[in-house]
Amino acid sequence: MVVDFDAWGADDVRSRRWHSSQELTELPGGQLRVSMRLNSLEEVEGWALGFGDHAEVIQPQELKERVEQTARRITAKYEKYADG
Repeated sequence: MVVDFDAWGADDVRSRRWHSSQELTELPGGQLRVSMRLNSLEEVEGWALGFGDHAEVIQPQELKERVEQTARRITAKYEKYADG
Protein backbone atom coordinates (compact mmCIF):
# COMPACT_ATOMS: atom_id res chain seq x y z
CA MET A 1 0.00 0.00 0.00
CA VAL A 2 1.28 3.44 -0.89
CA VAL A 3 -0.27 6.71 0.32
CA ASP A 4 1.05 10.22 -0.30
CA PHE A 5 0.47 12.98 2.24
CA ASP A 6 0.62 16.73 1.88
CA ALA A 7 2.77 18.69 4.34
CA TRP A 8 -0.02 18.91 6.93
CA GLY A 9 -0.78 15.19 6.88
CA ALA A 10 2.91 14.33 6.72
CA ASP A 11 3.56 16.01 10.08
CA ASP A 12 1.05 13.72 11.76
CA VAL A 13 2.30 10.60 9.99
CA ARG A 14 5.94 11.30 10.84
CA SER A 15 5.10 11.65 14.53
CA ARG A 16 4.27 7.98 15.10
CA ARG A 17 4.90 4.44 13.95
CA TRP A 18 1.77 3.16 12.19
CA HIS A 19 2.93 -0.30 11.14
CA SER A 20 6.06 -2.43 11.49
CA SER A 21 6.47 -2.59 7.69
CA GLN A 22 6.11 1.14 7.07
CA GLU A 23 8.65 2.95 4.95
CA LEU A 24 8.67 6.75 4.75
CA THR A 25 9.96 8.63 1.72
CA GLU A 26 10.32 12.39 1.88
CA LEU A 27 8.84 14.22 -1.13
CA PRO A 28 9.27 17.84 -2.25
CA GLY A 29 7.45 20.58 -0.35
CA GLY A 30 7.30 18.71 2.95
CA GLN A 31 5.15 15.95 1.50
CA LEU A 32 5.60 12.32 2.46
CA ARG A 33 5.04 8.91 0.86
CA VAL A 34 4.16 6.01 3.15
CA SER A 35 4.51 2.42 2.00
CA MET A 36 3.32 -0.59 4.00
CA ARG A 37 2.76 -4.29 3.40
CA LEU A 38 -0.68 -5.19 4.72
CA ASN A 39 -3.03 -8.17 4.54
CA SER A 40 -6.30 -6.23 4.71
CA LEU A 41 -7.55 -3.11 2.97
CA GLU A 42 -10.41 -2.45 5.41
CA GLU A 43 -8.28 -0.96 8.16
CA VAL A 44 -6.08 1.11 5.89
CA GLU A 45 -9.11 2.45 4.01
CA GLY A 46 -10.45 4.06 7.18
CA TRP A 47 -6.96 5.23 8.13
CA ALA A 48 -6.44 6.98 4.78
CA LEU A 49 -9.94 8.51 4.83
CA GLY A 50 -9.25 9.84 8.32
CA PHE A 51 -6.73 12.26 6.81
CA GLY A 52 -9.38 13.71 4.49
CA ASP A 53 -7.91 15.55 1.54
CA HIS A 54 -4.44 15.50 3.12
CA ALA A 55 -3.90 11.92 1.85
CA GLU A 56 -3.95 10.38 -1.62
CA VAL A 57 -3.90 6.63 -2.13
CA ILE A 58 -1.39 5.75 -4.85
CA GLN A 59 -1.70 1.97 -4.80
CA PRO A 60 -3.09 -0.64 -4.87
CA GLN A 61 -5.77 0.23 -7.40
CA GLU A 62 -8.44 -1.59 -5.36
CA LEU A 63 -7.76 0.68 -2.38
CA LYS A 64 -7.86 3.79 -4.57
CA GLU A 65 -11.26 2.71 -5.90
CA ARG A 66 -12.63 1.94 -2.44
CA VAL A 67 -11.57 5.34 -1.09
CA GLU A 68 -13.01 7.08 -4.14
CA GLN A 69 -16.35 5.26 -3.78
CA THR A 70 -16.54 6.15 -0.10
CA ALA A 71 -15.72 9.79 -0.85
CA ARG A 72 -18.49 9.88 -3.47
CA ARG A 73 -21.02 8.46 -1.00
CA ILE A 74 -19.99 11.03 1.62
CA THR A 75 -20.27 13.86 -0.91
CA ALA A 76 -23.71 12.67 -2.00
CA LYS A 77 -24.97 12.88 1.59
CA TYR A 78 -24.06 16.57 1.79
CA GLU A 79 -25.04 17.70 -1.69
CA LYS A 80 -28.56 18.45 -0.44
CA TYR A 81 -27.07 21.24 1.68
CA ALA A 82 -25.19 22.88 -1.18
CA ASP A 83 -28.05 25.21 -2.11
CA GLY A 84 -28.99 26.20 1.40
